[in-house]
Amino acid sequence: MKKKWIALLLAAVMGTLSLPGCAGQGKEEGDVIEVWSFTNELEQMLDLYKATHPDVKVKFTLVPTDVYASKLKNAIQSGNAPDVFAIEEAFVRSFVEEPGVMADLEDLKPDLEEMEILDYTLDVGTDFDGNLRAVSWQAAPGAMFYRRSLAKEYLGTDDPQKVQEYFQDMGKFMETAEIIKEKSQGNCYTVCSPDDLSYIFMSKRETGWVQNEQVVVDDKILEFADFYKTMNDKGYAAQQAPWSEGWFAGMSGQLKDVKGNPKEIFCYFFPAWGLFNTLMPNAASADGVQDTSGDWGVIQGPSSYYWGGTWLGVNEDSDNKEAAKEMVRYFTTDGEFLKQWIEETNDYVASQKVMDSVTSGVSNDFLGGQNPYEVFLADAKSINGKLITSYDQEMNKIFGNEKENYREGKLTIDEMKENIIKKAKRMFPDLK
Repeated sequence: MKKKWIALLLAAVMGTLSLPGCAGQGKEEGDVIEVWSFTNELEQMLDLYKATHPDVKVKFTLVPTDVYASKLKNAIQSGNAPDVFAIEEAFVRSFVEEPGVMADLEDLKPDLEEMEILDYTLDVGTDFDGNLRAVSWQAAPGAMFYRRSLAKEYLGTDDPQKVQEYFQDMGKFMETAEIIKEKSQGNCYTVCSPDDLSYIFMSKRETGWVQNEQVVVDDKILEFADFYKTMNDKGYAAQQAPWSEGWFAGMSGQLKDVKGNPKEIFCYFFPAWGLFNTLMPNAASADGVQDTSGDWGVIQGPSSYYWGGTWLGVNEDSDNKEAAKEMVRYFTTDGEFLKQWIEETNDYVASQKVMDSVTSGVSNDFLGGQNPYEVFLADAKSINGKLITSYDQEMNKIFGNEKENYREGKLTIDEMKENIIKKAKRMFPDLK
């Protein structure tokens, strides 16, 4: 076992061996494909799979996200791993890079090429020796979603092309944030949290967190720390943490400050899954009093980016390896399945061939009739999957703490960088 994986496992949630679940309880015997996931999406996908593969027996286990990675690693170590398992972007590389864990999926490449699967999704699932170990059915290019009524009020237009000019790069973004603050007299924040833009900076790095076993703090990391501090200090952000109650409240126009005064949020940043699974369902307040549906527009914003994604891998020691591979092939390259999946979920799939065939001419009432896929498509081909490393989950936590210390004035930017490197080396002794 490599030192890296041991360190990552120790850094993950502890106590998983004592938690209820499948790890350590014995693997399903016979011709049953055992599937684990942290997302119920896969359960829905399996329903479609079983409809076209009635003779295949499947056992699905949904494991809580916060313990998923460590439970899966424990299961692999004990020889009780499932045949097929989902892997989140945050920790996918720690599995892909670990020898002897994931089966070689090179024989899927002809089908993947035929379906024009986005290169970045393949890069993420390819190990250091160039062998494909994990593939994804989805892609997660992002966009900027803004309130049309607020754009009209503070910028004089809600036309997407004209609004894009106000946010075409980070310099214009900051200038526009000042305009919105002044014209709204501080009652409209440009964003709920500066962290909403973190994926833009992360996606534009030259180098990931680790290169050649050396910790790298890319200049974009430092730029984001400055951006984070400025947005908060100048009152351009509501300082509501992502996924908090206040963050959701801003989507329906129900956000209030500590004194009970109403506050508006101009924009949010999401990939396709965020639009359909987060923004749209939360546009209406719980009491039904306020609903911002139809008041949103979509643009690319200051830069292309991506956020999240789920990959599928096959257990190297699976007794049903070929059947497991066939399942992964179906989920990622079967055109009819992917079209049906888009129709049922609005997901953005990794096959550009399929996306091009089903999304042309789409009109979304929530977005004032715009086609969001046109904006996502503009971003999708520029994503760099080689920035993802097996250290990202813990490195992002370290950076999150240090950037907050920098914002509070406890550290200089150079001290923040030093601290990130020191803490990373302490957590991962194999790094330089």
